[in-house]
Amino acid sequence: MKRARTLFILLFCIGAAVRGAKVTHPIDGSVGDPWRECDVTGIARNYYREGMHLFYPRIDWRGDGPGYVEMEFPLQPWTMAALYKVVGYHESLGRFLSFAFSLLTLGVFFSLARRLLSPAAALAASAFFALSPLVTSLAAAVQPDGLMLGFYVVAAYAFIVWLEDDSWLAYVGAVAATALAILAKANAAHLGFLFLLLLIQSHGARALRDVRVWAFAALSLLPAIAWYSHARGLWLTYGNSLGVSSEYHWIGWDLIVSPGFWARLIGLDLMFVWMPSGAALAALALLARPRTRATQYGLAWLAAVAVFLFVAGRTTAQSWAVYYHAVAVFPAALLFGAGAEALVDDALRPRTLALLGGTYGVMAVLLGVAGSHWPELLVTALVLGVSGILLLGVLAWRVTAGGVKPAGSRPRRFPQVAVWCLVLGPTFALQTGQIRANLAHGSWTDMIQCAHAFAAEIPRDALVVTVGGPCYSKEGYPLGHEAPFMLFWADRKGFSLCEERFSVDTVRSLVPRGARFLFVSRAKLGARPGLESELRAAFPVKRECGDWIMFALTPAPR
Repeated sequence: MKRARTLFILLFCIGAAVRGAKVTHPIDGSVGDPWRECDVTGIARNYYREGMHLFYPRIDWRGDGPGYVEMEFPLQPWTMAALYKVVGYHESLGRFLSFAFSLLTLGVFFSLARRLLSPAAALAASAFFALSPLVTSLAAAVQPDGLMLGFYVVAAYAFIVWLEDDSWLAYVGAVAATALAILAKANAAHLGFLFLLLLIQSHGARALRDVRVWAFAALSLLPAIAWYSHARGLWLTYGNSLGVSSEYHWIGWDLIVSPGFWARLIGLDLMFVWMPSGAALAALALLARPRTRATQYGLAWLAAVAVFLFVAGRTTAQSWAVYYHAVAVFPAALLFGAGAEALVDDALRPRTLALLGGTYGVMAVLLGVAGSHWPELLVTALVLGVSGILLLGVLAWRVTAGGVKPAGSRPRRFPQVAVWCLVLGPTFALQTGQIRANLAHGSWTDMIQCAHAFAAEIPRDALVVTVGGPCYSKEGYPLGHEAPFMLFWADRKGFSLCEERFSVDTVRSLVPRGARFLFVSRAKLGARPGLESELRAAFPVKRECGDWIMFALTPAPR
């Protein structure tokens, strides 16, 4: 027991070190795509400067309005602003807040794994979670997903404790954590489906007659209903949203019948959640340990997550939105641990070796085929292919004389250890490789320097026009196109046009509303032949910097 505790502490420290590697960085693009980071930190900065009214968050791309925006409950940016009031404005404070919640998430999941699994299996599940590149990439990211994951796992853990121990303290904790998770990000509402499945698993349909269940649902949802109704009003009044109402997320028949949709949705989960070798251990858990609590709870959890990912498939199947799949890491880690538990007892059973070796081989072939389009998959295919061949080699040894032990002989440990290494090793190796790639992510230094250079030459109250993403998806659905980068780094307010509406006439129409400068990249101009010439003819160039041009929105000299 003491040795296991020591190993858990060591594993927690490793997980914390990985999560905190970039916690001191400013908002500079070094922690993935800074789209949400610039928005969240910009909102925090606006709270700090313009008033701490919690229910009225403000964005920078507000045009000539007050900037009130529809978003998740703004606990994160408001708390960041409160910290600014105490210690001054430091962009890294948002990362420290996210990092603190990531440690909470890590610790609670460790406790859940230890509750549901044997010590060795709990260590395997905890290691899988601690080294998940998807979860660690969010640990220092300034976006609401980190807070949501913390409340989310507390809610799941407390609910399971309430189910098993009938503890009122756990019941109250589960209600509070569920409400906070949904407030932090609305997609956490799929916890309701998880809890329904767990209730039916544990107590059958009669559990739905318990008044406590209905009270749980009401108390968990009412705060979110109140907030999102208010936030919807901000959208209807001011027209600003962080993708809640301004973007269409939901599944449609066009996606259901599209093989490409399913390939993207399942592929993202396999590559970034399961790695994908962890799926082989999950399959082993379902085959060899189908009735254990970890397997049953993990399967129910996975089903709830799958429903969410499917329903919001227009977003969750996009590679830029892979962080939405982070909630799948919890059930994946539990099933990984349940499979590891089976592996301890059944490592040399022929059916175990055949299942694992065959699964690795199939995945290696599929990844090898996909590698013709995405060469980065070939390394994963090679790792899984070699491991699968070696596992099948152990199977061949096992069913021949080499696998038969003479009567009275001592059990052979080396073959078992070799199998464990071949099964666990690829997962942790692939996780480590992705973590290293995430940590090597460069910053957006050139863009930041240009934003600062432009800001030095314009008044602080000047409104700026920028260009964001496309207005609509390929299927014609609206997208949240507003890009906050240049406004945030230049510390200015202004307008963010979508690509299809970007034209000389549109820019000119914003001048009466106070627009004085245009920041635009040559990449945006290059996508529209002739547009740069039109802009240069209409407006004088005030400064050029790398890929960026700043136009003064006054008539060009004749």
